[in-house]
Amino acid sequence: MKRGLSIGSEFKMLWFFYIFEFLIGMSCFVAPYWTLYFLDVGISYSQIGLIISLSALAGLLFEVPTGAIADIFGRKISVFLAFLIGAITVFLVPFSDNWVWIGALFFAMSAGATFASGAYEAWLVDFLKKSGKQKYVHSALSRTTSINYAGQVFAYLVSGIIVAKLSMAWLWYLQGCLMFLGAIFIAFFGRDHFPKKRFSGFGRALSDTRKISMRSMRVVWRNSTLRILILAAFLTSLASMTAVVLQPFMLDIGISLYMIGLVFAIIGVLGAVFSNFSTNFLSCFENERRALVLSEILVFLLVSLIAFVESPALFLVLWMAFYTVMFLRFPIRSALFQKRVSSGVRATAGSVKEMVASIGTLIAPLAAGLIADAYGVRAVLIASALVSLPIIFLYNSLEDKGKPGKKDAP
Repeated sequence: MKRGLSIGSEFKMLWFFYIFEFLIGMSCFVAPYWTLYFLDVGISYSQIGLIISLSALAGLLFEVPTGAIADIFGRKISVFLAFLIGAITVFLVPFSDNWVWIGALFFAMSAGATFASGAYEAWLVDFLKKSGKQKYVHSALSRTTSINYAGQVFAYLVSGIIVAKLSMAWLWYLQGCLMFLGAIFIAFFGRDHFPKKRFSGFGRALSDTRKISMRSMRVVWRNSTLRILILAAFLTSLASMTAVVLQPFMLDIGISLYMIGLVFAIIGVLGAVFSNFSTNFLSCFENERRALVLSEILVFLLVSLIAFVESPALFLVLWMAFYTVMFLRFPIRSALFQKRVSSGVRATAGSVKEMVASIGTLIAPLAAGLIADAYGVRAVLIASALVSLPIIFLYNSLEDKGKPGKKDAP
């Protein structure tokens, strides 16, 4: 992390989060092949878009309520439920090639994931604050992100081997088992350091959930930095339409099915390395605003170039550069958001951000399907690049000062 905290002391303090992040990363066997799996079992692009949109809809409906549940009952139980639900739903996907069945599973999977989306990061931040190490929040987020990608590298390499030797269906089974292992790890080793509120019945719990949710909404509304970051999160999710066509695009330019796992593993290596250097990246700028503006300009340029690539080698170089930028900026954006929210509503405010981002994720796959059907997969990449333009202006409107002004105080 930073000078003054040895590696041994750091691991002793954060060992649970580091091991758990590695397990999370390892639970990504499906990531390089999910679109190709759906196409292989006879699901069309438009149906894939609907499946992902159903998943996003669940996030939109459940983000804030489940975030408030984490603030009331604790982070541990929320994250445990997320991984237990995820394990069950992922494991069941290959049992049918009916897109409605798979859409229902993805809806349940995404609803379950909302238990962790705001709670897990809040769990880590609150633990550091309780330990008197709040100055290490940014470094801890960078390190956990790096460890997560190290786990992903392992998963992606194994996924390529599984596809070569068995079938893509086995990826779902293996990922479900790893997520179940993560749930067991939480149950036995997780310690909730956030003071939970006393449970006084479901009626009172629902009332508390509503109050915390409304208070978080007010915090976000009064804080201009949070408003900008949340709107940027929405547009970033909208730009994720590339995810629907990326794997078929790689096949189109000559990358073999089995090599796709290796491509994702290379990206994972970049994540493991460069996400740990986001602090150094930030130190090259006067403030977060300039770092985020430059990173988004680079995203726009790189995705625009990728849309016209014909060579697999050039694609790999540009895609590696794209993800390097993404890895460097993610902890900066996340830490900036976290330091502007108080502990009492941190999980819920994080869920507000995820809820708004889910709206973009709801629209993105539908748009990707329509654009791909009408104009081809390259047009989807161009559309994604264009979405980056307003994000640049949003980041540029952030205040230069790291501390909130009077009008931004939560």
